[in-house]
Amino acid sequence: MNEIVLTYGIIYSWLRHIKDIYRLHAFELDLISDEKERANRLVEYNVMEGVNNLCKTSIIQNAWENNKTLSVHGWVYELSTGFITDLKVSTTSSNNMNDVFKFDF
Repeated sequence: MNEIVLTYGIIYSWLRHIKDIYRLHAFELDLISDEKERANRLVEYNVMEGVNNLCKTSIIQNAWENNKTLSVHGWVYELSTGFITDLKVSTTSSNNMNDVFKFDF
């Protein structure tokens, strides 16, 4: 029984993040009538948010602070076609990040 609760807890945490992304973009997503197209757009938003989240970590920011060459890019891989879509979301420094997320080294 504990395994089921633990698994559900892990899945719920992952789904909660997706729900937050949906909440932030619900207006646009709800306008997309095709379910597959809507899901694909949600995936794109999820990747974009993932790029932002990675850049908020102390590891990434510390590398930039120490003048390491590091870029974070957002791509989506389409399983059915094998194509990669560059979402044109890339970051090479914390310059465009909201100050509340910046670490003070």
